[in-house]
Amino acid sequence: DGAIAYGVELGDVTEPLGVYGQAKLSVVKSSVLGLDARITARLTHSLFPKAAVREYSAGPGFRKALADKLYLDGQILAYTAQETEALALSSVDRASVGLSEKVESAGTKLQTEIVWDNRDSGIEAMHGSFASLHLEYAPDVLGASHEWLSLKTDLRGFRSLSPSLSLALRAAGSWVLGDGDAGIPLHRRLFGGGAYGFRGFGRQHLSPELNGLLVGGKSMVEGSVEARFLPLRLLYGAVAFVDVGANSVDNNPFANGVYAAVGVGARLRTFYIPVSFDLSYRVLDESALISPLQGEPWSFFVRLGEAF
Repeated sequence: DGAIAYGVELGDVTEPLGVYGQAKLSVVKSSVLGLDARITARLTHSLFPKAAVREYSAGPGFRKALADKLYLDGQILAYTAQETEALALSSVDRASVGLSEKVESAGTKLQTEIVWDNRDSGIEAMHGSFASLHLEYAPDVLGASHEWLSLKTDLRGFRSLSPSLSLALRAAGSWVLGDGDAGIPLHRRLFGGGAYGFRGFGRQHLSPELNGLLVGGKSMVEGSVEARFLPLRLLYGAVAFVDVGANSVDNNPFANGVYAAVGVGARLRTFYIPVSFDLSYRVLDESALISPLQGEPWSFFVRLGEAF
């Protein structure tokens, strides 16, 4: 499977960002010692504000059903990644925020994830729950360029108030811990925001800033409370939401304060895949109230599918 897109940054000056996306090829063999075994090769080209990274990875993995709706995934991947467009920062600036001076990285990653998915729908969840815990360790072995340990959690809950109305909650947190002397490469820094995360900033723009450039963080949280009006078998719907987010270059995501946004959205539910239109207003900027005339607090998002 895969996805391909073309990025354009809109603002005072429209800036084309180029092609990005991913391609993945997997060979899967079911019921090997009670596991679904696989071998995967992946190419990922990611865009970051003022930078881009291309990563190649390949290796074996497995999935194990631990119980009904409870799954365990694991894989070992050899990887190599390069900043094809590097951030314009000096070595001293990079070191000050823990960003690696090296624009190339290579080594081995050990990944494991446990997932509980009890939602009534993966597209338009109205009741149920979801929880996941993802761990990734890149050890300093076999000539690896970097070392890190990352942790990601995602908790979601949905409570039906009527057949057409539901209250949805989400809390997600990410940390990059145990980074070695080489710092953290750009593709493992934490960036948030956008139509599928904190809707107070554009995609990848919830991030600490240095010299006018977004450098990503070592810890990040994003959360949402969303009231969903999605009538059964009708082609329309609506939501109202409150989003919060925080990102920091140390292990405390709230070190620089909290961002918050409120908004409303419309849903066009064509062929059971909703097209979403969300208008948000950022009310908190690093824990400080902002006015409609201050900065750029308004954001408009269009996406396919629900945010969570």
